[in-house]
Amino acid sequence: MSSSNQVIVYDDSQYRGFAQTLDVGNYDWGQIHNDTISSLRVPDGMRVTLYSDTHFQGKSKTFTQDTPYVGDDFNDITSSIIVEGLGGLIKGYWDKTWSPGNPFTDATLGIAFSGWADLSQALSDSASVKNQLVGDKYISVGGGNANGRFDYSKIERIIAVINNGQLSDYKGIAFDIEECDSGLTQKFREAFATAKNNHLQVLVTVSHSAPYGAADAKDLMTAFFADGNIDYLSPQLYTSGNESQNDYTESMGVSWTDYAGAKAAMVPSIVQAGLYNDAKNFFQQRGINTKGFIQWA
Repeated sequence: MSSSNQVIVYDDSQYRGFAQTLDVGNYDWGQIHNDTISSLRVPDGMRVTLYSDTHFQGKSKTFTQDTPYVGDDFNDITSSIIVEGLGGLIKGYWDKTWSPGNPFTDATLGIAFSGWADLSQALSDSASVKNQLVGDKYISVGGGNANGRFDYSKIERIIAVINNGQLSDYKGIAFDIEECDSGLTQKFREAFATAKNNHLQVLVTVSHSAPYGAADAKDLMTAFFADGNIDYLSPQLYTSGNESQNDYTESMGVSWTDYAGAKAAMVPSIVQAGLYNDAKNFFQQRGINTKGFIQWA
């Protein structure tokens, strides 16, 4: 295993073959073995982004945990790497565009939340809070009503907006997937990949353990768990957002133990930061290590 602040990359899958240890930093062509990486060790609190081209260009894929195989899409094509320390826990918050809040001073990321699945509308509404976001700036798309419902055309629009460079002011995009048409698994996968290829972090949040307004919610979650382009999964441990304790209700046939195999880091959304230790203990008992939280209220 790697030390607490070093990543190890391997030429072969299952942590075999030539190994190279990397500290926090940027590694371009000539500093790493070109087009050979197949597996990597990533300690807690670290993030590794692989790039297909030199100078941190081309398509990219991010990892926050040990990975015995980087996937057919990234096997033996890495030409540059960025290794980052996450600085401990993720401490995020949802900043509602219609009622901007007061973030805690040590927030590591802030999410502009408008509730729109139409990304152009979300961009417009988020402009009023963007410059006040603390930490890494994220924009959200989607929500828990008709305005936030995803369909094929809205995801197509999201992909176009990202490819047009209109999210250049943001570090990441948060998909709030609560209501959507059936049959969108592949389209969401395409949207996540597009975000990563444009050097955006990807967070996916859902209502409790799965989207309540998706007939194929279980299929969606199975795909989300396996998707290496999702950096963070953030199940919402509330319904109204006014709860005084975490609500661990499971939804749509998806259990919390299903999250144990997810590639993305687990950062539950909770009403208040003070509820994090309870959430951390709950998920630890189910074999899931949380990496932080996102506060709603």
